[in-house]
Amino acid sequence: MKSDTLERFTFAVLALMLSITVAACATGNLQIYGVGDVVDVGSDMRMVLSSAEFIDDKLEATFTIENVGTEDHSYNLMLSLQARDTEGTPMSQLIPCGSNLDGSLHPGDQATGTICWSTEGAEIVRIHYIVLLSDTDIAWEVTR
Repeated sequence: MKSDTLERFTFAVLALMLSITVAACATGNLQIYGVGDVVDVGSDMRMVLSSAEFIDDKLEATFTIENVGTEDHSYNLMLSLQARDTEGTPMSQLIPCGSNLDGSLHPGDQATGTICWSTEGAEIVRIHYIVLLSDTDIAWEVTR
């Protein structure tokens, strides 16, 4: 019984995040960054796309996350990041692939995590960071 409720809740959260992501893309406030760029994602978190490697039809991206705030902060790369081609078509996450995909950071702490997507032959991939309840769309662009 608990697992059914958890599954429904998880599905509802993912559906909400997808709808917010689509709405953010439609606003035209896209900010594009590259590998190594330091990006403030909210008032208390900073992210860097540390590396991005294409391996056949897979993109393996490693991010470093830093808590620059004064309180503990949780992160979840699987829910916060979505890869898309240049036309905006979402790419599938590859599971199992990656490491340190979620956790909690104390003020001043950093974590590094890796996440993978199937690129389906795309030459250019944009990795979008989902900013909840915001019309800002942040993306890192990588080229094969």
